[in-house]
Amino acid sequence: MTAAIEAHGLGRRFRHGGWVLRDCSFRLPAGRICALIGPNGAGKSTLLALAAGVLKPTEGTLTAPPREAVGYVAQDKPL
Repeated sequence: MTAAIEAHGLGRRFRHGGWVLRDCSFRLPAGRICALIGPNGAGKSTLLALAAGVLKPTEGTLTAPPREAVGYVAQDKPL
């Protein structure tokens, strides 16, 4: 089955040196719906920004559709 998004050892560290997302691995099959749940600061928004190509990972790999095929609206960026 084809994967819509696949991550292996994905991680993102910001300038302050703290890891927001680390060692994240998953496979979301094409045609499926999923939800991200977790407490504030768990890395949900960071993961979506990585999948949309807005951020680049610090470590690991992320395979996602081309940027033109992904819709993303950030929660803290006024339009």
